[in-house]
Amino acid sequence: MQLNMKRWLGAMLALSLSLIVSFVTINHFDAIVAWVGTIAGATTPFIIGLVIAYILDPVVNFFMRTLHFGRGLSIGVLYLLLVVLLAGFGWLVVPMVIDNASEIIDDVPRLISRANSQISDSGILTNDTVQEALVSIRGRLAEWANILLSNLTQGLLSVTSAVFSTMIGIVVSVYALIDKKRLQASVARLCHAMFDQERAQSIFEWGGKIHGIFSKFMTGLIVQATIVGILSFVGMTIMGVKYAAIFGLLLGLTNVIPYVGPFIGAIPAVGITLLYNPLNALKIAILIVVVQQIDANLVGPRIMGNYIGLRPMWIVLAISLGGSFGGMIGMILSIPVAAILNIVLVHYIERKERKGADPAEADETA
Repeated sequence: MQLNMKRWLGAMLALSLSLIVSFVTINHFDAIVAWVGTIAGATTPFIIGLVIAYILDPVVNFFMRTLHFGRGLSIGVLYLLLVVLLAGFGWLVVPMVIDNASEIIDDVPRLISRANSQISDSGILTNDTVQEALVSIRGRLAEWANILLSNLTQGLLSVTSAVFSTMIGIVVSVYALIDKKRLQASVARLCHAMFDQERAQSIFEWGGKIHGIFSKFMTGLIVQATIVGILSFVGMTIMGVKYAAIFGLLLGLTNVIPYVGPFIGAIPAVGITLLYNPLNALKIAILIVVVQQIDANLVGPRIMGNYIGLRPMWIVLAISLGGSFGGMIGMILSIPVAAILNIVLVHYIERKERKGADPAEADETA
């Protein structure tokens, strides 16, 4: 009786606290959101630094393992290589991308006029209908231009803030890589202080599984995107395609989204080229298919392996949900999150099946 009374009092206390928290949250929702935004803004450089350190740590370990460097020397060599690569990227690629973007902006009116002529000559639509559509498109483009100009100052401030946060994040990443062992030891001590030995060991095991998935995913993502972008750029340059630099960059960036990313990158590349050179548009489509086959059958399996363990249908569903909740970042992170949820679900089902198995049958199989 006394035990039931304690449970009842505990349940009532939990319910009362939940109601109080809900009431305070609803009545001060704007203030809470503002406070969370302030905290998120203040910790953004720190989070960026940890993400950079997490991505670069396998490279540091590779240098230590293959070149037999110390950890400090490996970190120094890695960041020196990154500076050289970024400088080369800024010197070679960025000017080409800027030139291509400027050419596309300058060519938009001419491309629209050419599309108007092609559609009118085809007889599919009446000229009046085409003119109305083009007027609507021009009006929409003018609206976007006005919005872009009005928000230019705010955009520059946002870019400046992002660059500043990234620079601080790079500094944080250096310290995080140097103090990796110390940070791991601190986390281990905290887990042992908060949980018993069995629960702490379980946390370490699950942490290792999650780390394995995210590590392979992030490394493979960057390598695959780089290879796809370079192959696309080189192929389109050889074929004499206009805007090869910006199309190659776009195809590389969108390739980080499995299954649907290549289609997203192919639409502007093929669509814009189709307006001025249909034959080159066909060549681009064939090139994208060939590059994707190389990525899917040669690059992907060697870099990532079959670590995801999900059927394509579930991957597409995860991408859709991730995009709905988190935009581009959500689409990218939805894949490893779905893989982790799949592992947790399979583990839960197997544990339930073992508990529900007949003891005699279990002894026979053992």
